[in-house]
Amino acid sequence: KNPETSSLMVNTVDPRMHFALNCGAQSCPNIRPYTAEGLEEELEVAAKEYLQKFTTVRPEKCEIKLPRLLKWFKQDFESVVEKNPENGVPKHVHLALSYLS
Repeated sequence: KNPETSSLMVNTVDPRMHFALNCGAQSCPNIRPYTAEGLEEELEVAAKEYLQKFTTVRPEKCEIKLPRLLKWFKQDFESVVEKNPENGVPKHVHLALSYLS
């Protein structure tokens, strides 16, 4: 590890950060300010808004189309879920669906 940059690194990943970071692509999350005092709530809002905007649910076809962001960072999202739900839904999908209700 580089001592100059290691102090800037985090030990655990909060996958909601992926809903807050913007790379400039059309499918990136909205750009918004974040504050230290309101970060928890702001990340929750960002996650919910992003998933509601980019998730397609087609009940008549029993189909759910999730944003690619969840696939790209699947390990980060799965790291915050204790175990697979009993219904066999992959952990990262289960987490995403929890934001849609």
